[in-house]
Amino acid sequence: MLKCYSDTIESYVEIKVLKAEKQAYKNSKDSWKLINSITGRNARKIAKITGDNSQDKLEAWSSHFKQLLGYLPSVPDEDVHIAQISTELNIRTDLFDFQQLIADKTLLKE
Repeated sequence: MLKCYSDTIESYVEIKVLKAEKQAYKNSKDSWKLINSITGRNARKIAKITGDNSQDKLEAWSSHFKQLLGYLPSVPDEDVHIAQISTELNIRTDLFDFQQLIADKTLLKE
């Protein structure tokens, strides 16, 4: 799984570098935007997961979603009927593989 992730990141960076090389002599503003997007400079930190290392961060993330999604809804009156909004969906929940990543990546537009 880590190889799949690192290969994807490497491909992403290669594409960005090629774009930077093409724009190098065209438009300075666009070149700097591209360089900043590659390096993450000036990027907003949307959410920062607390933890000293990757394992601590993974545990914090897991704990957050278990608390968020791991319990039945609480209602003031137990006799209230909670209607099922949707039926079971045919959604894969197993780990994805490299072929699935490539197939999904081709559907994305940059």
